[in-house]
Amino acid sequence: MPAVGIPLAARMRYYCSIMQRIFLAAALLSLPAPVFAATLQEYMVAILMFINNTLIPSLFALAFLFFIINVVRYFIIGGASDDGRKSAKRLALWGIIAFVLMVSIWGIVNMLVYGFGFGRTLYVCPDYMGDHCAEPSRAPIIEDIGDYLQKNPI
Repeated sequence: MPAVGIPLAARMRYYCSIMQRIFLAAALLSLPAPVFAATLQEYMVAILMFINNTLIPSLFALAFLFFIINVVRYFIIGGASDDGRKSAKRLALWGIIAFVLMVSIWGIVNMLVYGFGFGRTLYVCPDYMGDHCAEPSRAPIIEDIGDYLQKNPI
């Protein structure tokens, strides 16, 4: 909705209606937790696993697709006109910048996760094994912390 020539009250009603839709969508998305009697911890793990396994790879794919489309526009579609080449070059550069930022943030987050010890592999040592858990090759390995927390709540 363009903001030029529209009174402030009308713009505020429009933005409030958008916010109402966002809150309604958030409420509907949070509905499965009470329905399936999931704990807050299980629900948060499910949301984080969705973000980590689906949303972030999708964003990486979209940034790469945006870059490829603009490279094609630069070399093939807009090759004849200088204005088309300039806009495609600028948008391809922004695609590269977005991709570099996402990879950098991903690296910083991984540094923090592994720096605080959240990303390490957990070894489960039952009581009956005694001191044999000093050898990591003999202890069972938990690869997915989300799965471990769902099975063993804190």
